[in-house]
Amino acid sequence: MSIIIALVGSAHMFGQKQYRKQAAIASQSNELTIGLATMTRELRNLKANQVEVKDGAILIDGVVTFSLIDDELRSKEASVIAQDIQTFTATKSTDNRSLTIVLIGKNGTKYETMISFRGG
Repeated sequence: MSIIIALVGSAHMFGQKQYRKQAAIASQSNELTIGLATMTRELRNLKANQVEVKDGAILIDGVVTFSLIDDELRSKEASVIAQDIQTFTATKSTDNRSLTIVLIGKNGTKYETMISFRGG
């Protein structure tokens, strides 16, 4: 009977561990997706000359608009867009018509998007 209880307990513990791991991955994916969507919404209708990348931050008209502070992606209002971010990089294309943004979460999850400027 004790062997059966030990096996059932072990299976239960394994299931709980897998659940916590998958929940953390899903949460991180949501954070990265929300962060990229928020930046995309604000940046895509701007003119290319309004957007600048400097010191690991995105500036709009010279004002820091998106930056990584500690492990939090923040907007200009200092509101937290996403947490548990390991790396945030933004790179303008050589023709200045697009911006590539890469977010890497603490668990190594990487999300990347390219924003083409639509503003005239």
